[in-house]
Amino acid sequence: MAKSGQKLTQTQVNELIRRRVSGETERTTCEEMGISKSTYHLYARCSGRADGGDAAKVVKADVPTELTKLQFYSILGLHESGSTPGDISVKTKTPIELVKRVLATHGSSPTGPNDSGVVSFASKGDDADGEYVTGRQPTEQTLEGILRECGADLTTWQVKEWSYKAWTTGMKVKGADGEGVKYGKQYSIHVKFKRVMAVSLQKATDAIFERMAKHAPKYTVPNYKRPKGGMLAGAYLYDVHFGKLCWGKETGGDYDLSIATNRFNAAVDDMVGHAAGQGVTEWLFPVGQDYFHIDSRNNTTFNGTPQDVDGRYERVIEAGESAAIRAVEAMAAVGPVRVVWVPGNHDTTASYHLARTLWAWFGKHKGVTVDVSPCKRKYVRWGKTLFGLCHSDKERVNDLASIMATERPDDWAATTCREWVVGHRHHPEKWQTKPVDSRFGVTVRTIHSLSGTDAWHHGKGYVGEPKAAEVHYYHADYGYDSHKLIRARA
Repeated sequence: MAKSGQKLTQTQVNELIRRRVSGETERTTCEEMGISKSTYHLYARCSGRADGGDAAKVVKADVPTELTKLQFYSILGLHESGSTPGDISVKTKTPIELVKRVLATHGSSPTGPNDSGVVSFASKGDDADGEYVTGRQPTEQTLEGILRECGADLTTWQVKEWSYKAWTTGMKVKGADGEGVKYGKQYSIHVKFKRVMAVSLQKATDAIFERMAKHAPKYTVPNYKRPKGGMLAGAYLYDVHFGKLCWGKETGGDYDLSIATNRFNAAVDDMVGHAAGQGVTEWLFPVGQDYFHIDSRNNTTFNGTPQDVDGRYERVIEAGESAAIRAVEAMAAVGPVRVVWVPGNHDTTASYHLARTLWAWFGKHKGVTVDVSPCKRKYVRWGKTLFGLCHSDKERVNDLASIMATERPDDWAATTCREWVVGHRHHPEKWQTKPVDSRFGVTVRTIHSLSGTDAWHHGKGYVGEPKAAEVHYYHADYGYDSHKLIRARA
């Protein structure tokens, strides 16, 4: 056990205050940080009082009015743990200029030239340039890491070309032996972007959806029963891949647009029929998650990978839109539906327009809401449960718990059941954190796929898993209750 009245480093102080502001208990903080209760009280509760001693000098800081205390101390803590300003901006949801201002005033001294990093992103018309220059070696030298550092929104921009380089530079420093030169590495990441959709076309598309919403069909909304507590049904129809073509003699089973449509519709009917007897009061329906197999008329994915496709692009989109509208109507007959767009790696653009179509189509339905916000990771809080939704083609499973805690600290503190529901892998998995305290556990569920096995997956040996959707039930007061595997009938 740490001694009473011990002195803490600046990093320890920032971590202590971050934990206290986020609602963590005194006991948990002391145990996990290895400090005594008297030290906790001295540093966490002093705010410039005369009896605070050294602790008062360390803790006292002018928190910018634009930030909460949690954001402020999270910025300092992340900086001192080696995070770049770009990463800090994303993780704390703070503008990059405000992050730099906090670090310039309260951050620790850099260890080398331009150590804290400089991010720039400038667009002109349909083109843009992003650059990240830093004195710390970037954690990832891949395209994914570059995009994260530049903070580019891939629903708007696609990469034309990128480059990575490093060089040695020096700067004059004054030391005990006089003036000298300190050398350090500099790193530069440069990306050229092009809009996924031209500005003029994007404006025209937005105008079309706005006009569509004005002519949305009118629905008679049932008188939904809302018993105390209630049950939410998570309708997880993942990785359908509308438009995929599989030849049974090659892959062991046929799959085409007609089979996909029949399989999806049957799964929805079975799911709604099962939920009707579960006391469901609301639906959560993520759309996207590789709902479509392709993202362009060139029969390629969002990243340009060629695919085996059944039918023309327009026919694929029409079939998928009709099936999604039918699904929402069926669910809305049981309870209110919350539709959330979660892009996949195959259909980032196509699924966005599907979500916008649902937003316009159900614009006058008081029992349906559609989230078309551009963030690729979505969060939904319902009762005591916090849902995280992403395709998980980029995020590592081991990082999802900390990502949730960082991006949704208030919802995290207010819930006891926390779950990520992801797709992409086409086979089920359940992964759970090993919490120090059971309250901090996060479950990550990978959902089955309704899609047939294509030549690539068959060649890799990814076979044998049942084709299925899943419906999960969550109670408002205690979270996860049960789930049902909805096996493909078609």
